Parts: sequence; structure tokens; C-alpha cells
Amino acid sequence: MRKILFILPALALLAITSCQKVINIKVSDTEPKLVIEAKYDAVKEEVLVHISQTANVFTKDTVPYISGAMVKIIDTNGVETLLSEIGNGTYFLDNYSPIHNSTYKMEVRIDGITYSSSDLLVPIIPMDSMSYEFQEKNLFLEEGYMVTFHFTDPFDENFYRVFQTINGEEMTEVGEQMMLTDGFSNGLSRSVPLYWKTFEMGDTIKVDFASYSKQTYRYYSDLFAALQGTEMSAAPTNPKQLWKNDTGDKIEVLGHFTAFGYDTKQVIIGE
Repeated sequence: MRKILFILPALALLAITSCQKVINIKVSDTEPKLVIEAKYDAVKEEVLVHISQTANVFTKDTVPYISGAMVKIIDTNGVETLLSEIGNGTYFLDNYSPIHNSTYKMEVRIDGITYSSSDLLVPIIPMDSMSYEFQEKNLFLEEGYMVTFHFTDPFDENFYRVFQTINGEEMTEVGEQMMLTDGFSNGLSRSVPLYWKTFEMGDTIKVDFASYSKQTYRYYSDLFAALQGTEMSAAPTNPKQLWKNDTGDKIEVLGHFTAFGYDTKQVIIGE
């Protein structure tokens, strides 16, 4: 048995997804909230942080970026490394070697207040291979080639996200994102199809198979569930706030710090 959660993303922070949907809603002006989106890509060995404030729905102003912050990442041994500000509320660090199966802490100091969040960098689970098979037209898919990736799930609890790039274009539309857990498949070989579409001869399909911590998996699961709320269903709650501050005040901060790695494979249909 396996448990797979397929996610339909919409506009989201750090979700690298986008969609368009017409919804009749009532909105009102609210006080701006701080937004801190941070990620540590352990494969590229890059740390990237975006800091901004929310804007009112009907404002004509651009997104208010936050400059002049002090941003640093702290490894499991307590070693602190500063990020450099590169403009538009973006802070960056490269050549930052990972220590897998350890916790990293991100600290952001703005106007005398320090905000912090931590995430566990779990080991990367490799894919074994990718394959494709011709599929006749049916009620759900056009005639073409189905692509499947294969991996062996370790003997512990694991959380994954699948990023897909087709012919050099990242897939960012609704229904093109996928997250999954291992359920009862610990220690077993698994084959997971990219079933949302079929491919043509000569297409190049690349998969980045990301390993997430349980905290990050839950955050994005809750975020996407909230974004999928409709008028016919109860409004889901927002994801749990994971940024803390050193004042003791309940200052709401949006965003998340994600530390992750991934294995990459690609297949060319017909080769």
C-alpha cells in the first residue's frame, strides 16, 4: 500500500507554482505582515532568503521588500554564516556545504527583532531509474507515452516532493505538482507514474526528487490545502507559524524555512 498526495498549487510563497482562477470573494485592507521565505538547497549548496511585507489586494504599489536585515544560517555545530544582501529583499550565500541528517537554524534580524526558524536536512533518497511506456487513449489521457520513476523507500518515515521539467520548461500549472509519503512501503521498491499527462516521441522529462522533513511536508500540505479552498467547502486554516521572535510577542510572520536535497534523473522518449 502506498499513500500519495497530489497537490494542486495556486499562488503560493516559495511554492514555485502559479495558476489563474476566478473567485468571488470579499476582501478588506489589513495591516501588513512580515514575509520571510528561506531555503537551503543542499545540492546547489546555496542559501536564499526573500524578505518582504504583504500588500493590500487592490494596491497599485509594488511588493514592499525589506532591506538592511542581518541574515545568517547556523549549522548543527553552532557555526554561524552571514548571507549577503543582493537587492530586492534578497539575501544569498553560496558554497555552503551540507551536513545531512542535521538541523539548520535561520536567523533574520530586522529593526532590533530577531526572527528564527529551523529545519532538519534529511538524507537524499535516490531514484533507481525512469522509464516510459506507450498508452492508448482513454477517458482521462490522450494517446502517448506514460513516464514512471522508480526508487527504493528506506526503512523509516520519509516525505517527498516531485518537481518536473518538460523540454526545459518547469511545470508550474495546477495539477503538475506532486508530494508523497511512504505510508506502508518502508523498505520496498516503488514505481510512481507522472500520470497527469502523456508525452510524445522526443520529449525530455526531468524529475527532481526532493526529500523533505516532516515539518516541511506538513507546512506545504497545509498551505496547498488552504489554497484549494472553494465556496463549496469550509475554509481551511493557515499553515502553522514556524517563525519565532525573541520578544515574546505573538508577531505573525508568514513564510517558511526549508532545508532540502534532491536526486535528479531524466529520460528522453525514444532513446
